[in-house]
Amino acid sequence: MAVGGPSLKADTVSCTQAEALVLAAETRLKRRPRRRTELLRQRIQACEQQVAQIGERWETQQQAVKRAKERLAEAEQQVQERKLQVAELEKHYQTRKLQERPTSHLAQARPSPASSRETLKQSNVCLQASPTPMGQDHGEAGPTAKRADSPGPTSDAL
Repeated sequence: MAVGGPSLKADTVSCTQAEALVLAAETRLKRRPRRRTELLRQRIQACEQQVAQIGERWETQQQAVKRAKERLAEAEQQVQERKLQVAELEKHYQTRKLQERPTSHLAQARPSPASSRETLKQSNVCLQASPTPMGQDHGEAGPTAKRADSPGPTSDAL
């Protein structure tokens, strides 16, 4: 054996034997190999930069999801207010025995089915356009986070 350590019959050695071989070689040669810690530092810095970029992107996406949820809540509030307004007008028309016409206040207060679907569709697009970085989760996906291209009921069924 060249390093003068204990003789081994097999190619595989335990970590303690390998350490003993390395220490014996360093002692015999009176030198230690260069530990390239600067390369390790460079790799750590590159990883830290990637983590920082992913974190920034995640924060941006979280803010976008928050804004989309706020817009969805506002749209739902407007729908509820519109329903109350329509109910009041219907009651008023029934008590006065008025007939609903296409240009009446009641007809104009009723939401068109297309506008309701479009508002919901825009909210869903905003929620699904927010990619989740690997290992991150926005929480449990509700019915509003369903993708338009996935099978199942669509917004047209609403």
